Amino acid sequence: MANGNKRKRKYTKTQTKKIKLNDTINYEFDSDVAIETNDRNTEKVVPDKLEKVENNRIGTRSKDKFEEDKKLMTVEDLDNYKRVEERTMIVINKKKIATFSDQGLFKSTVKSKINTMYNRKDDKSDTRTYILEKWELLPESLRQLIIDEADEYTRVYQTINYHDLTAGYEFCFRSTNTSKRTMDIEHLAGEKNYVARLIENGMNFQIDFANVYWNSRLIQERNRIRDLLDSDDLLVDMFAGVGPFAIYAAKKGCRARYMEINVRLNKVQDRVKVYNKDARDFISKVVQENKLLDMTVKTFDKMEFKGEKVHFIMNLPRIALEFLDVFVGLASNIKDNPLRKCMVHCYCFSAQKEYEEEIDDRMTRALGVKLKRYKITKVRNVAPSKQMYCVEFECPEEILRLNKYGIIK
Repeated sequence: MANGNKRKRKYTKTQTKKIKLNDTINYEFDSDVAIETNDRNTEKVVPDKLEKVENNRIGTRSKDKFEEDKKLMTVEDLDNYKRVEERTMIVINKKKIATFSDQGLFKSTVKSKINTMYNRKDDKSDTRTYILEKWELLPESLRQLIIDEADEYTRVYQTINYHDLTAGYEFCFRSTNTSKRTMDIEHLAGEKNYVARLIENGMNFQIDFANVYWNSRLIQERNRIRDLLDSDDLLVDMFAGVGPFAIYAAKKGCRARYMEINVRLNKVQDRVKVYNKDARDFISKVVQENKLLDMTVKTFDKMEFKGEKVHFIMNLPRIALEFLDVFVGLASNIKDNPLRKCMVHCYCFSAQKEYEEEIDDRMTRALGVKLKRYKITKVRNVAPSKQMYCVEFECPEEILRLNKYGIIK
């Protein structure tokens, strides 16, 4: 650096909300961002919306300069709400991610609620970029590692809009919003193996998190369903996943249907049969054709069952209520024989304050008739305005025996 003068680089803000370094690289963010680099030869950059940075320190701001200090009086105020927040951007070479992981980078961000955000780049890139919301919460040793080993560490200023404040919830829903409810996983380092073994209430489960859904927070619900079962009941899990409900039931002695690997792990092969079918096909071609609701049927596929109840578990909350129509006419091929009790446990989401009315309406549309008796149990909070419920009822015999013409046989 000649004569103590700093070499200046040109920064321009593009139409696509990029901060572009003309002679280096591009960084992309969802919101307006200013960058203060750790490069001593680089001039600090601040868009017009942000407080000017003086003497390598963040300038204090007066309360009349930013929208967040104004009182929110109308919906329009909320839509226009914005504030400026400080972040730390770090760029790490993929080869060093394991080193940072060993030193607790990702563990620290979770435990300290630093809310690390990942700025995705082309997978062919040799680096990964992370935005740390609160640098000061990192351990001193980890901060020093970032300073020493990161390709770049940079202070950034981001304008946060109202939409940005709620985007996290949308991401949570999108992250498992697939037909299989699987997660979007990025491989950072090491062997690309997402299979894990876990133990829950003394039962063993093998989970491939890249391809199946698992939620440990539902342990109390699994316990609750297990306690509702008698040892000679038959359990049908229509959306079985890796089979937790079936394994729980089989361990209790019930005749359960579904899941292979975890069936072998728990040594209940004689009480569990696995099917890989669409739920509607399974109900019509297995349950209905084999007359499993017929009290006179005591065996099926070399399995004996003598109980008076069949429990149907429908744990696909997003759409399970729409599958209730499979019970209409399920026993229409059983003429004079008595029926087993058809106990339905159907899970669903609701974001309505009047959730009972909404759930009742959806059930009525699916079944074609309004149920007189049912119970709704709150399972857990999914988000501040979204809850998971379990609707439970004994399906009336008149619905089970109804044929496609609406005539009870």
